[in-house]
Amino acid sequence: IEINGKQRSLKILETRMDDTINGNPGDIHTDHKTFLSIATQNGGVRILKLQLEGKKRMAVDELLRGLDLIGASIL
Repeated sequence: IEINGKQRSLKILETRMDDTINGNPGDIHTDHKTFLSIATQNGGVRILKLQLEGKKRMAVDELLRGLDLIGASIL
């Protein structure tokens, strides 16, 4: 993932399908508080648990409280 021009590794630990997402594959969808989804050709994938490089494993809402994903991109 690229955040503020810096590439960081991201391990995705738990997901589920999200049929409510529309957009181009790779687009990030979030409310910046409780959910994070990545668009695919057939809806999206909602990320539930992850681990950002140098951080502990966490639920996505924990990550969103401490990280601004505006302008972030999945590489």
